[in-house]
Amino acid sequence: WPICRVALGEDMNRRLAIYELRHAFGLAPEQGQALEALAQLGAEPPGLAAWLARALLVLGGALLGLGVILWVAANWPDLGRASKFALLQGLIVLGAAGALWRPGARSGLLLLAFLAQGGVLAFFGQTYQTGADPWQLFALWAALGLPLAAAARSGALWLPFSLVGMTAISLWVQAHAGYSWGFSAEAASVHYVGWLLAAAVVAMFSPLPALQRRLNAGVWTYRASLLLA
Repeated sequence: WPICRVALGEDMNRRLAIYELRHAFGLAPEQGQALEALAQLGAEPPGLAAWLARALLVLGGALLGLGVILWVAANWPDLGRASKFALLQGLIVLGAAGALWRPGARSGLLLLAFLAQGGVLAFFGQTYQTGADPWQLFALWAALGLPLAAAARSGALWLPFSLVGMTAISLWVQAHAGYSWGFSAEAASVHYVGWLLAAAVVAMFSPLPALQRRLNAGVWTYRASLLLA
C-alpha cells in the first residue's frame, strides 16, 4: 500500500496508474476496487462547484445576449426606431441593475450589458450615418465597457474587452495607413504607435501579481491579448 500511495499521488493519470499496479501486483478484483477507492476516482474534482457555477453564469449571460440579438434580428423590420433604441438600451440597464441586485451573477449580467453596448453603438451609427470610421465605434465601445469590466473583475469581461480594444487598434492602424494592411515607410509611425498600444494592452493583462489582484483578468485574457497583438 505505501507503494500504491506514492504512485497514485505522483501520477497525473490515476486511472492508468491503477491499471498498471493491478497488472504488476496481480491484484484480485476486491483489491482493485480498494485501490480505486484510495485514488478517489469517483470523487468530485476539487473546485468543480465554484468553477461550474461561474461558467454557467457567463454562459447564461452570453446566451441571453445572443438570444435577444437573434430575436431582434428576426423582428427588426417590425420595430420602430424608438423601440429598437429602447430595447438595446434597456438591456444595458437590465444587466447593470441585475449585477447590483445579484452580485453572485455579476459577471454574466455585465457581459450582457457589454454586448448590448456594442449593439447600441452599431445601431446608432447605422441609423444616423455619422460618417465615423469603424475604429471609432470599437474605441468608444472599449471606453464605455471599461467600467463594466472593472466592476466585474472577471476574465469573462476582460477577454471580450481585450478583443474589442485590439480590434479598435487594428482598424485605427488601417485607417491611418492609407486603408491598406501593407507596411510602408510613410505609414511606419502609424504602425509603431499601433504596436505600442497593443503592447500596452498585453502589459495590462500580464500575469503580474499586483495586476492580477486588481483586475483578476486571468491567464486566458493574457494569452488572448498576446495572440491578438
